[in-house]
Amino acid sequence: MDVKQKWLEKGYEHFALFGPEKLSINKISKEIGSSRASFYHHFGDIEVFIEELLDMHWKINQQFYSVGALECNTVSPYQY
Repeated sequence: MDVKQKWLEKGYEHFALFGPEKLSINKISKEIGSSRASFYHHFGDIEVFIEELLDMHWKINQQFYSVGALECNTVSPYQY
């Protein structure tokens, strides 16, 4: 896995757990073992990072929907 992907995956996890206001480049940097300079090389700033995280989330949801639309016969929780 390349460094940018590590930033995105750990950032996605932190975004889900703590929200955008609590995203910490320092904390993510330590967890993935990469420098803050690496972050700025790949994303430029936190706003671009958040945009990429949201794009990643959108793609994950589209994929989930595509599979669900093919596999799901009903949405009733009472039908087994």
